[in-house]
Amino acid sequence: MVNGARATNNNFTLDGVDNNESQFGQIAIYPNPDAIAEFKIESSVPSAESGRAGGGIISATFKSGGNAVHGTVGEIYQGRFWSAAASKFDDPTSPPVPNYVTHNYYGTVGGPIFLPRPGEGTPFFYDGRNRSFFFFSLNGQRNSTPIFGGTGDPQAVPVPTARMRVGDFSELIRPGTTRAYRLASGGTVNAPIGTIFGPNGVPIPGNDLRNCVCVRWLFGVRA
Repeated sequence: MVNGARATNNNFTLDGVDNNESQFGQIAIYPNPDAIAEFKIESSVPSAESGRAGGGIISATFKSGGNAVHGTVGEIYQGRFWSAAASKFDDPTSPPVPNYVTHNYYGTVGGPIFLPRPGEGTPFFYDGRNRSFFFFSLNGQRNSTPIFGGTGDPQAVPVPTARMRVGDFSELIRPGTTRAYRLASGGTVNAPIGTIFGPNGVPIPGNDLRNCVCVRWLFGVRA
């Protein structure tokens, strides 16, 4: 928080280019920390070109290559191994612990641009030292974080059943429950909780999409 404003009141730039995510007002691109040459935070009386937000002005600048080739590589691991709670995974007396496994990997490389000349031992066609440089940054993530499906089992991941994969969603209907649904065309209809409605606002019979003309072609059903 800067100037007592919310996080959505900040303005982010990267190499002088707007770096704001428009939907939530947060930073759009998170650059690799090893790729940042410098950053600056303006908290009061910003300059005219950056005075857009009531919070802070956070400006970051990418590195550029130099006369020698340099790079970094690394990974930030979060998961079962090397974790403070590692022993709880195998302890039957402990509550189930989700097996979060996240790999955040990154790498950078930069240096001068060389254009070789055909032939062995010949000088470079173009030597970019002190003139032209390149810089490359990569930042990625791979994870197997479980999705909580409300079953009480932290390792449970909800997936479509065999019937759902062919368009039959009758398993979603909760027997013995009824509520009034307002139709798009006016009026109401009483149907069990979990009922799926078609584009025309009418409940699909049996929650089976093969009974809906608008999507039955997806399941190979001809009219």
